Amino acid sequence: MKLSIGFLFFSIAISTSLISQQRYNISLLANWDGTDVPFNGSAKYNDVWGFDINGQEFGCMGSTLGTHIFSLPENNHIEEVAYVPGRFQGSVVHRDFAFFEGYLYAVCDQGSSSFQVINVSDLPNEFSVVLDDTTNFTTAHNLTVDESGMKLYVSGPSGSALKVFDISDTPENPQLVSEFNFVEYVHDVFAKDNVAYLSAGSQGLFIYDFSDPSNPAIISSIDGYPDEGYNHSGWLSPDGNYFAFADETPGKRMKIIDVREPSDLEVISLFNSGLNINTMPHNLEWIGDKIYVSHYYDGLQVFDVSDIENPVVCAYYDTYPEEDINGRGAWGVHVMPSGKILISDRQSGFYLLGNQENNADELEIWLYPNPAEDEMCVNLVKENYFKVRFQIHDNRGLLVNDVTYSNSGQPINEYLFDTKSFSAGIYNLTMVIDDNLVSKAKFLIR
Repeated sequence: MKLSIGFLFFSIAISTSLISQQRYNISLLANWDGTDVPFNGSAKYNDVWGFDINGQEFGCMGSTLGTHIFSLPENNHIEEVAYVPGRFQGSVVHRDFAFFEGYLYAVCDQGSSSFQVINVSDLPNEFSVVLDDTTNFTTAHNLTVDESGMKLYVSGPSGSALKVFDISDTPENPQLVSEFNFVEYVHDVFAKDNVAYLSAGSQGLFIYDFSDPSNPAIISSIDGYPDEGYNHSGWLSPDGNYFAFADETPGKRMKIIDVREPSDLEVISLFNSGLNINTMPHNLEWIGDKIYVSHYYDGLQVFDVSDIENPVVCAYYDTYPEEDINGRGAWGVHVMPSGKILISDRQSGFYLLGNQENNADELEIWLYPNPAEDEMCVNLVKENYFKVRFQIHDNRGLLVNDVTYSNSGQPINEYLFDTKSFSAGIYNLTMVIDDNLVSKAKFLIR
């Protein structure tokens, strides 16, 4: 393919700019987007979680259909190893998950749903649904396991604000021990050592001691704080001294409070991505000296909080590099023991990400011309591979092209596609490199 020097420079400049805006200190290891998963409005995926079985890591994600479980091998060639249909499907906005001693708990917040308990202790070989129950609730918004307290907290279940279950003796069949209605609604919970931090939406944050679940004792609460919105979710610092929480309201920043003196809770830090006046955080996890946030259309945002009063962005990966539309993009986040990061994007599925410094295989990709008309070239910058598989999906998730290029003698790094038959619109290009490295890019057909 011949290109003029001027055109080649222009294309490279555009491509490099797009790459620099979409990721920083984060590498894409793999992405899964099920072509048979239907949209509910503009979204088809929701929350994400991860767990470990005998030293092997797995991730799970909810969709409009049910629960998808993936193996996360060392070569990052992820595979869907289990799928559990939800009792209610289709008009689903949110599913949520928690894990304890070989059992994955799953709930849905819409329709005639149920509480599911999935035995995943023998993955990737076998799995089974050991409980699919509506006795205590049909719908619920979130699940939280307190491993040290051996309790399962169900946020926003049908009929009450919060329900607490004992999982110490029969984790496959949690036993109801508390029906909590001291606040109007609990949206999410972080719990450790029987102390539960209740994110209660517009009512603020409440901290309760559930050592005696039949008689929970309030420790403290906070409302009327700076940048107050809808208190969505939070996470305790590893040392237990601070608590970070996110208000799911456009333009409202995340907060860090000092919880060492519960009688005097005060916001000491305010932070967000700063990319847009209407930017909005969703879920977060505090691991080490970093806070990982699924930040809707800003993607994954990672904040260094080693200076607790001055959080700074230290890494990011944009899973939704399209027009900034509230409610689209990165929904869930979970950091695995290995350090790999799981993200669920409402439109494009399950992402496995890694810290850039720990993953030398991150690809730099040039697509030109982009937008394309009759043809488009893919250049794997500075890299040569013997086998590359390209899959192209349209913006509805339908597969429109699937081709593998192999060259056993001379490695190649440039590939030309005929795009004359493509309709105008946005397309997703997925590349499987030498059978184990996956990368992804987007392009536009005019």
